[in-house]
Amino acid sequence: MVGITGYGVHIPSYRLTGQAVGAAWGGPGGKTERAVANYDEDAVTMAWAALDSCLAGKPRGEVGGIYLASTSLPYLEMGNSALVASALDLARDIHSADFAGSLRAGASAFLSAVNGVKAGMAKSILVAVSDLRQAEPGSPAELEVGDAAGGLMVGSDNVIAEIKETISLTREMVDVWRREGEIYPHEEDARFIRENAILPLLKEAAEKLLKKAGLTKDKINKVVYTAPDARTSQTFQKSLGFPETSYPAVELYQKIGNVGAALPVLLLIQALETAKPGDRILWLAYGGGCDAFLLEATDKIGSFPNRGILAQALESRRAISSYGKFLQFRGNLPAEKVNPYTSTIILNREESAIIRLHGVRCQNCGERYFPPRRICKKCRAKDKFEDWKLGRRGKIYTLTKDHLPPTPDPPVIMASADIEGGGRFYGQMADCDPAKAEIGMEVELTFRRLHEGSGFINYFWKMRPI
Repeated sequence: MVGITGYGVHIPSYRLTGQAVGAAWGGPGGKTERAVANYDEDAVTMAWAALDSCLAGKPRGEVGGIYLASTSLPYLEMGNSALVASALDLARDIHSADFAGSLRAGASAFLSAVNGVKAGMAKSILVAVSDLRQAEPGSPAELEVGDAAGGLMVGSDNVIAEIKETISLTREMVDVWRREGEIYPHEEDARFIRENAILPLLKEAAEKLLKKAGLTKDKINKVVYTAPDARTSQTFQKSLGFPETSYPAVELYQKIGNVGAALPVLLLIQALETAKPGDRILWLAYGGGCDAFLLEATDKIGSFPNRGILAQALESRRAISSYGKFLQFRGNLPAEKVNPYTSTIILNREESAIIRLHGVRCQNCGERYFPPRRICKKCRAKDKFEDWKLGRRGKIYTLTKDHLPPTPDPPVIMASADIEGGGRFYGQMADCDPAKAEIGMEVELTFRRLHEGSGFINYFWKMRPI
């Protein structure tokens, strides 16, 4: 039995509301809102967060592959998935790959993972789908898109949803596109695309998959499909012809927006959150064709530890303070230029500490240190250390708020934290209200962008309130 053995999500806490957009442009704005990635988040850091929650309580040594899908990868020529694998501290002898170029890239990555596990390539494979969606300021699409990530684990042990059948359709269609060097995607007439591309392919994929499985529409408990927005999703329900009770709520579109390649995966997770053992789920992912899956929930789904994680993430929100700050987060406003020098040689040599969070433990007295050092300050032993993994949670020991460094979200909060299991971490805080930052605050380490220098992105760890 091969199927989904785990899932996780990451939805940024910031929301851009219709009221904020209306106030900026002189319009009504409306009640909708979208998820907004923090200024130090991107497709890589959000993918890491989704997979980190997916792996909670699971042995990481059994992961044999990691696939990262996105239309907004920070690197066009470098292994983005390899960077996520390193930040997750996975083994080096695994397969990694990036999937891009289509809004169904996540479903395609998932299909590759399913085939890989079935072929015996790996015991389990992680799939992260992450997108940071851009829209031209002031355009109607600005509130329709959003930022988020979803993670799935594919394996054959403790399966919560078995893969019963799959099919794929391919069709070239100029609908939504973006060329190299462009920031904002183009879109063909919405009604034309809806009636001549998306809906016909969804219907064709559903009919062929049901025929392959020998099932009728009334035997399907949940139908998950891609649509550009909430209104279109509801319109499709009448045309697809499944039982009314099988269609999901459209709250994802209303609360976080169309999150691009991550949307199909989050819609699937939404269905898994309420699925009962034996429920059949039809999953249809559109984009340059359609990947279709028939899944069946197993008796393990009710006791899955992460069940309800999406609902919690949707409710964990705070409105961004102003539309101007949103534009700063996106880099659309002029800002002080800082171009720090960074050595790629040092980054490569110290990857174990910088990305994997490995410190050292003194073999003579047991004292733990991060970052690694050569001399133990406690017993003065020299070069008598062993590798040691820093914990992820701790308490603030001391902090300061610096208003001088240029940042889209001042002030920069610098803090030292005593980490559970030993060691002390010094660095920046993220996703924290400066008025609430205090000594003794419980924090966890999260993988973020630190700065850009020497032509590439410097990733490191920051602390955020638990």
